[in-house]
Formats: sequence, structure tokens, C-alpha cells
Amino acid sequence: MLNSTIISTVLMMGCNGDKPEDTGTQNLNGCDGTQYEGSPMCTAWMYNIDRAVSPILQEDGAGIPVNIAFSEVVSQQQSDFLAVTTSGIPDYEIVFVQSEIDALNARPNAGTDFVDGVTNVQPGVTYKFGADVGYDSNASCPTGAGFGWWPPGPVCPNNQNKEVLFPLNPSPAIEGQECETGLGALGLFVNGVSVYNWSDGASYNNERVWMNVAAQYEAYDLGPCRGHAANGDYHHHDLSSCLVEQLSDEGTAHSPVYGVAADGYLLYGPYVDSDTMAQSCWVPRNYNDPDDPLGCSGNGLRTCTLVDPYNPSAGVQTAISDGPSTNEVVTSMSGNDFIATTGFYKEDYYYDSECSEQGLQYLDEHNGHDHDGFGYHYHTTMTFPYFTGPLLYGVVASSSNTSCDGVSSGPSGSGGPGGPGGQ
Repeated sequence: MLNSTIISTVLMMGCNGDKPEDTGTQNLNGCDGTQYEGSPMCTAWMYNIDRAVSPILQEDGAGIPVNIAFSEVVSQQQSDFLAVTTSGIPDYEIVFVQSEIDALNARPNAGTDFVDGVTNVQPGVTYKFGADVGYDSNASCPTGAGFGWWPPGPVCPNNQNKEVLFPLNPSPAIEGQECETGLGALGLFVNGVSVYNWSDGASYNNERVWMNVAAQYEAYDLGPCRGHAANGDYHHHDLSSCLVEQLSDEGTAHSPVYGVAADGYLLYGPYVDSDTMAQSCWVPRNYNDPDDPLGCSGNGLRTCTLVDPYNPSAGVQTAISDGPSTNEVVTSMSGNDFIATTGFYKEDYYYDSECSEQGLQYLDEHNGHDHDGFGYHYHTTMTFPYFTGPLLYGVVASSSNTSCDGVSSGPSGSGGPGGPGGQ
């Protein structure tokens, strides 16, 4: 892999969401008047034209600006980029139905996760992002930071004051030199929330072999909109229903743009056409069938890894260290127990090239495709890898500052840089 990086996230000293030399509500889209005017890359963002702030999350006693502050076209090394400025805080809201309330109260550790042992949510009431729904949030989530919205463990999000650069003329990477996504953001959703990959930064027994899939291990670590923060950076590892509702994506046509990856290629929602959802072609292995060549002799054992997850015909090899069996109980960093069925680890998956040949809704190894004038693009999927593939399709600019060396090469320990609660 290239020793390149994923995305440039630059802390802007003193940034408060005001566009330089323009305090009005116009021209927040920096592509206006340029050759890129009207392109989906420029128009998809939720620009905060009303200067709205969070009614819950505060900074220095004032509400944090939500969504996208502004964008501008910049040139670096003879290439054009869209620099997007955001706090990273969305203006989500959610109305719970009774079945969702029942699910909250049925959490395995509800008795300690909630201050009163149960949620205080009422059906039919609108709750703003960060409102108190009864969780016993940790000490880093006081009033004004979202106390009660997040379960115990993860830190609360804060104003990231970040500028993120995306190439305006993306190009495919050379095979064998693609960026393997690592910890931290691999892009932005159109509301400024960070896109994170499939990993929570941890592994079974901290041995960096069987890497945790965040959507599995962090199932009880997320707030009502299926997100949480690492180092204050609010993000999603998989699809948030709050984002779907915010974009009014009802599945009646091809989904709108949900975000942009670091390589400049667009991330669309889950629908490729009316009532037709995109399907990942990353397939979980079967460890229980002794006749399956990609298993490990059956009996639910994880004693072998794939030689090449992109070429399952290459077979398997003895694992450097064994993973848990598929009926073993594993405990997450937040103290929740799970049965480690297939799909709990990145090494449980392989890419099935024959799957992607079945038709429009079946995606390639990068979790994307090219059709009907959309150009190459990614889709969110309901299963692994959820957003982009482990490898990005396009070239990632060398001006970025996050490693493309993947996840397993990162530090061992509890959750990587995010600390308790993971990435």
C-alpha cells in the first residue's frame, strides 16, 4: 500500500464557523462562480445558511454551529480541492416509537446504563441531538455536552473546527497501491459528521489478528442516532436512520449523496434504484461446515485466516493466533457480552467477485460501482463494510495527514486512539 494518507483535517485556530470576510448567509458554497459550480461534490453539503446552533451542545456557553459552515475551492500541488469547514455536529432529531423504547429498556445492562434503570424517552416526542434520554453518561458528558444521550463509556463530541480537503477531480488508484483505510475519519457525511470505517480499533485479545467490527462490538455504545465520538470527533461506523430521515431518502429512487470519501468519490445512500438496496459482496465465512474450504475444519473454530480476502481461491493459512469460536462469549470494552458469531471480525469476510457480476445492486470490492451517469461512487450498505471497502477506489492526496496503513498495523490496546468505547 502507498504510505499516503486519508484526509486532511486541519484545526482552524479561532474558527467559529464564520466564512472569512463574509458574515452573511450567501455564497457559503465556494464552488459558485468556478468551473465546479453545480457539481454534486459542491451542492450536496448541508450548508448552515441560517447560522443555526445546537440547542443542546455548547462551547463557551453558546450553542455549537451545526452542519457545514462553508466550502471553498483551493489549489495544492497543481490540483483543485474542495475545502469543507464544519464543526462536526449535526442537527439530528428523532421521534421514538414504542418498539424502540422497549428495545432501549431491553439492553443487557439497562439497569446500570440508565440513571433510573430505564430510559426516560416518551413516544411521539421529538428529541434533539444530544438531549437527555436517560443514559448515565460518563463524567466527560456533563450538561451542555450531551449528558444522557450517550451510554456510559464513549467521550462526548465537541466542536472540531475542522477543514477537510477533497479532490475535485478524483482518479482511480493503481491496483496494488490503493489506500487501506485506517483509524479516524475516511471522509465526511454531508452534514459534517465524520465517516469512519468498519473498525473500532481493537482486536480479540489485543493480538491485532482478529480485528473487531465496530457495528458488532459497539452495538450498545452508540447514542440514539447510531454514532459516538472518538477524541471528541462524532462519527458513524454504519448507517444512521437519523441521517436517512434528514435526507428524506424513502427508497423511491437512487439515493442522494450521503457523503464524500477522502479520494473525492461520492458516497450515496443505500438505494441503487426504486425499492432496490445496494448489496455488499463481502461475504462472511462459514466456520461450522467442515467441508467449507474457507472454514477452519468446522466446529466453529477460528484457527485459520484467508491467504487473500480478495481471492478466496487462494485458500486459508494457519492463524498467527486463534480467534474465539463462533459460540464463545466475548465482552466488549463497555462490558457488554456477545456471542462471537461469524461477522464479528474483519477476518471473517472475503470478497466474492462472482457476487458483483449479478447485477446493478451488487457492489465491487470497494463497495461501489459506476452506472447511469452517476460516475464511480460508493454506496452505504446494511452489511460489512458499510461505507467504502477496506481499500478506497481512488487516489488519496499526499497532502492529507491520516495514515493509509490500515487498522491491524495500528497500536494495540483498548479501542485505539479513541480510548474506552473505541473508535
